[in-house]
Amino acid sequence: MAYEFLGSSQQSDRSLYADLDSGLGRNPSALPTHLSRVLYIPEHSTLNLSLYDAQEPFQQAVYVSPFGSEHLVGKPLIGSRFFKTRVNTMDREKVMQSGAPRYVVELDGDRIDDGVDISATMRANASVSDAVDSTAKINIQVPMSTDGFSLTFETSKQTENQTQHIAVSATYPLQSVHSKAGIIRFPFFAFSLDDEKSTGYEWQIHPLDHGMLRYTLFQLPSHSPASGGNVAPPRECPDAETIAIYHQLGHENSLFRPTSEGVLLLPGPEMPVLLEMVTVASLLVLLWKIRGTARQGLGKEPQPKKRSLAEKLFGGRKS
Repeated sequence: MAYEFLGSSQQSDRSLYADLDSGLGRNPSALPTHLSRVLYIPEHSTLNLSLYDAQEPFQQAVYVSPFGSEHLVGKPLIGSRFFKTRVNTMDREKVMQSGAPRYVVELDGDRIDDGVDISATMRANASVSDAVDSTAKINIQVPMSTDGFSLTFETSKQTENQTQHIAVSATYPLQSVHSKAGIIRFPFFAFSLDDEKSTGYEWQIHPLDHGMLRYTLFQLPSHSPASGGNVAPPRECPDAETIAIYHQLGHENSLFRPTSEGVLLLPGPEMPVLLEMVTVASLLVLLWKIRGTARQGLGKEPQPKKRSLAEKLFGGRKS
């Protein structure tokens, strides 16, 4: 299935047409060394799931040859076919059986407002580590009428903010792409935290450079506003810091599928609890949003009716 970028100015430039079928990026890159932790997000289609630590299985799959630990493989570049192949060999069953989940997300069925809002709660699991704040949780509110959503972080620890509300906004700075399945839009999701007024955060997808299987969370300096005002497809801000990377698992070539499964690469244990939980929760809603696009065919253009062979030969209906 071939995709092409829409827009009259771009259609005249053949270099901007792109076949994104492979899901791979034009510019694969090395994994950031500071993203030393890995969370496995099992296959899911709702906001009911558990997330597991997966550093060792991830390292084994990506860096060690299946012929044995003595046969190390070169460092794969994320966005490459090699990385996609290797990461899909990760033993997911072993991950889920080797320990308790780090986070548990539960859909609040009794708080769904007549199909208008979706509500869920994500909790940290203290049984994983003594360092985990067992009182920390995030309430997730997803209005059905808007692309944005809200998160509320709560903890009873005196050293943390007791409650913080985070509004997550959606923008569409990239050109849509057209496929036989319809129009695919690429949302960016931005938020800020109360104690970090000088910076903001944004989940971005770069389907040409990074491929169709990845979202990256960037920390943007204050002079780099959210990308929604850009006319041209935005590039990564040179001053931006990579906070997290999500990579889809499976043999499909796109994130835009009815189910999601992947790995989330995070910084070391020094990552603040608030930022980590907001990162995880915002990603899960992001995935829910784009799954909705895949399930419901949102953004599809009406397809012209096919003309019969007789009409093609002898004229007649053309629409």
